[in-house]
Amino acid sequence: MAKHFTSIISSGFGKFASIEFHSGVQKFINSGYVKLMGIDMSEFKETIAYPTLNKLFTRAFEPPRAWPEDKDALISGVDALITDAGMIKEGKAYQIKGMSYSIEELFGEYHKEAVAKVEGGEFINFYLSPKDYHRYHM
Repeated sequence: MAKHFTSIISSGFGKFASIEFHSGVQKFINSGYVKLMGIDMSEFKETIAYPTLNKLFTRAFEPPRAWPEDKDALISGVDALITDAGMIKEGKAYQIKGMSYSIEELFGEYHKEAVAKVEGGEFINFYLSPKDYHRYHM
């Protein structure tokens, strides 16, 4: 399957984001990224505290968030936009970064027996934009 252009862009950005530049350059990159993306840094360290853009991109909450008091609240493992949700029917194809996938493709060849087990179950697609918090909590 051919890569979608967004996957190619993500790969290139990932390589750039992993480079640790001189502190003055890194400060410029980090603060520029925060400003460009409109990132609210109120729950995080200062932008200069991150030695690479990737470290900023995968920053941790400072301090960690508290659990919600509502015992019936649905807690997501990520801060993201829900782009699709519903019931899995006939191996429904899902849209991820502009590409369609069937449940069988998503699970891969080593988990084919699990495809039938999720039929009739529910799914949620989460989209993490470049400005979203990119850590997963479980």
